[in-house]
Formats: sequence, C-alpha cells, structure tokens
Amino acid sequence: MNHSLPNATGVIPNDRIRVDLQLIADMVEPGTRVLDIGCGDGELLGYLTRSKDVDGRGLELSNEGVR
Repeated sequence: MNHSLPNATGVIPNDRIRVDLQLIADMVEPGTRVLDIGCGDGELLGYLTRSKDVDGRGLELSNEGVR
C-alpha cells in the first residue's frame, strides 16, 4: 500500500530518511503497531506508515521538537 501524496508541486517526495531512522525502520515488521516516544516531526512514523503499513502513534512533549 502506498500512502505517498504529492506535495504542492505535484511531485511525490522521495522516501529517503536519515541513516539512524533507517536502522530503526529495518527492525520494524510490516503491519505492526508502533509507539514513537519523542517522535519530533514524525519523520520515522510517516516513513513506516508509507513503507511498512504500520499503525503508528507518536508522542512529542517539546514544542521545539514539533515542526
């Protein structure tokens, strides 16, 4: 299932993520549930939702962490 949506220019963004987040993503099984504590802007959860069809939830307490 591909959840990628075009951005304002109509282009589907590239699904590359930071190396450290990719290491975490590699450990997640498709279709599982994920709770990301300290998720920041949700980059990892967004990637996992698109690439592995996870049911993801994130919690970020820092206003600076949420962009």
